[in-house]
Amino acid sequence: TKAGIIYPKLVAKAAFEIPKFNFRIKKVIHFMNPLDIVSLNTIASKLYENVCRPICRKYDLNQTCFDVILFLANNPSHNTARDLCELRGIRTGNASVAIETLAKRGFLTRSQDSSDRRIQRLILTDLADPVTEEGRLAQEEFGTLLNAGISHADLEQAWHVLQKIQQNILSNL
Repeated sequence: TKAGIIYPKLVAKAAFEIPKFNFRIKKVIHFMNPLDIVSLNTIASKLYENVCRPICRKYDLNQTCFDVILFLANNPSHNTARDLCELRGIRTGNASVAIETLAKRGFLTRSQDSSDRRIQRLILTDLADPVTEEGRLAQEEFGTLLNAGISHADLEQAWHVLQKIQQNILSNL
């Protein structure tokens, strides 16, 4: 729980009648256990890392450095360490080490923000271009693997449900 809020399980109660025995059996059907979402995220992350591993090896990058490069390439307006942490979910210590490593290796530079000198903007260099190009292809492959065998209609419905779950989460934070 967060701030004392108890998150209820998502269940439906169904009553089944069995005429021969003349009684009702109540069965609780779990449509979704909230831990399933956490588990799904964990295994999806492992699949993503497997898809990205050849690129990481090719350029001698760890997963966090690779994630930083792709995040900055795909989200040019979100180019601070804070953005990496808040939006991409990279822990502050890991982000700091990755930024330092990438700067030392020439994949990115840091530039002081013109309106607030406390903010450092992270700017990818040309050295990051091949990583970005191959990384985007890996992201497409990952999406293809996730969506395999799922109809467009099912994907739309799943997206709609996930948006509602996200709203529920955000309204309870």
